[in-house]
Amino acid sequence: MASAGISLSFGKLKKPGSDVKSKPRAKTALFEADADEAAKPNDVVALTELDDSSLTTARTDSTASRKKGAAAETPGLPTILSRVQRQRQQEAQELDESVFDYDGVYDSMKMGEKAAAEAKKAENALRKPKYIGGLLESAQQRKLDRVRAEDKMIQREREQEGEEFGDKEAFVTPAYQAQQAELRQAEEEERKKNEAGPKKGGLSSFYASYLAQSDQSNQAALQATATAKEGGRDFTIGPAPMPDMARAEPKSDAQLAQEAQQKLGTRVMLNESGEIVDKRELLKGGLNAEEDEDAVQMAYPSSLPAALSGTRKGGFAIPIAARMAEKALEEAARARAALLDQEAPAADVWQPAGATMTPEQRRREQRLRQSKEIEKQMLAFNEQKRKREEEERSHKIAKLARRNDETKVEELRRKALERRQAKAAADAAAAPTT
Repeated sequence: MASAGISLSFGKLKKPGSDVKSKPRAKTALFEADADEAAKPNDVVALTELDDSSLTTARTDSTASRKKGAAAETPGLPTILSRVQRQRQQEAQELDESVFDYDGVYDSMKMGEKAAAEAKKAENALRKPKYIGGLLESAQQRKLDRVRAEDKMIQREREQEGEEFGDKEAFVTPAYQAQQAELRQAEEEERKKNEAGPKKGGLSSFYASYLAQSDQSNQAALQATATAKEGGRDFTIGPAPMPDMARAEPKSDAQLAQEAQQKLGTRVMLNESGEIVDKRELLKGGLNAEEDEDAVQMAYPSSLPAALSGTRKGGFAIPIAARMAEKALEEAARARAALLDQEAPAADVWQPAGATMTPEQRRREQRLRQSKEIEKQMLAFNEQKRKREEEERSHKIAKLARRNDETKVEELRRKALERRQAKAAADAAAAPTT
């Protein structure tokens, strides 16, 4: 089926009967396109053949020719736009002279980046240590704390000795005097820091709160110790029984049969070799998930601290009753250690005879000593505060007593009466007589 050809044009109307088939468009050379576009009218649109499947349109004017036509129709528009643009540029330059200085801004940005890179390079070239300063300061603080603890221990030993060596001559070296001066200076700096305000956050605040909690637990332990001591309990501490960490041997069939007969009252049949014929006879009603006593002792021995025996072997949690028993044993051991520390304050670290202290026990002893030192310091501070308050109170009482002295009050009252009488006499003398 031949497609019907239709030719449309927006130019002059063609006469009827002059239907001429459109000729195929000839190919043009590369540089002849501009000449052809200039020769064609700007407002002519040519439509090619229209069939049932597609409609193809081709515009003969280009984008450049349309811009030229628009400029030709409105010749004054570019001048107006240029004037408005110049006015805006002038206003922007009045506000900021460097508003259009893009190169200068770019150069300044690059110069800043270059300066930062050079500073970083210089910093990397210096290779200053980042953490050694804090480490040295912490080491110095620990050294002062150790010296202070030794000094207090020596003072307690001297107090215990009393007048035993009072007739002996004492020698003080310059190094000891310098050390004491350094300690006094460090204590003065700490006092100033405490008066300035507590430091928020950090390890110091954490340890302070931790020691406060330890002190509270220590006070509770001391009270419990005093109460128990009045009741007549024995506070003798011996070496803690160490758990047998060797692997327990499995029980034989004969032993299992004997235990089943004792616990369940059932008779288990054994063969000639001493083996259980039917091990189902060992079972009882309900769950049969029982653990070996040796395995339980190895898993969470009651003599170990709760921190070391928090879980059973295999990762299962200990029952609440077992944990409470372990906690009670630990509190009792701590109370006994605190009592012994009070009875023997000169000892550095209490250690049972014939037993080696675990790291947890050493840390606990250290915490107890630190709590006691803090307690003594707080008692001394409270005593000084009480003395200052008593002095201020006595001063105020003396001041009020001087102010409210009866003799002075009577003298002032008499002088006031004399002044009133003299004034009344003067007024009477000045009054006219009738």
